[in-house]
Amino acid sequence: MLNKLQLKTTLIGIVKNRYSDSHVKHYVDRDDDAPLWSIFESMTLGNLYKLCQSLPPQTTQVILKDIGFDGSNLELLASIIETLRPLRNAIAHNLVVFDARFSPHAKLGKQNKHLHITGALLKNELGLSYEPRFDTLIDYISLVTIIGFKVSQRTTPARSFLRDCRNLLRDLQEEIGTDRYIRIVGTGDRQKLVATERYLMSR
Repeated sequence: MLNKLQLKTTLIGIVKNRYSDSHVKHYVDRDDDAPLWSIFESMTLGNLYKLCQSLPPQTTQVILKDIGFDGSNLELLASIIETLRPLRNAIAHNLVVFDARFSPHAKLGKQNKHLHITGALLKNELGLSYEPRFDTLIDYISLVTIIGFKVSQRTTPARSFLRDCRNLLRDLQEEIGTDRYIRIVGTGDRQKLVATERYLMSR
């Protein structure tokens, strides 16, 4: 019951905060419930994170299994969203992303719960011997590639995205030199990119 109340409160809060959006306002002004699609149209990633935290465990498990993840870790869905949110915000505001300064790890110098959960996911999916800390752009590239594949179940767009990222990183390295590139992007990029490509090839 508590989950249901939290979920209802979250949805009402989104409608209230996004009332000015035409596809929400239209229904509210008619004294009608805004359909779920219109609420999703108005959601920020922060809203989506709160929504995922409010979902009943059974619903979270169904979503995770639908995407292709193990449904036993109920915090995974919210953790993925919260891990990607700083990257999305940095891109939306035209901030520098190559050095991952937007990452909570880069800002705080320590791993938070969501980065740990998502890092464990990357370690498992890519067969790495260590847990990525999301202190480099490469970790985010690998995560976006995997999520893109899982959601679409198509390797071609995911491989195209990964190839474009590798080409941009190569161009950056050629432009600024290897030493500066390592200081900005970090080390271990090749290993993680190869592991991500291998992951797609095995699907």
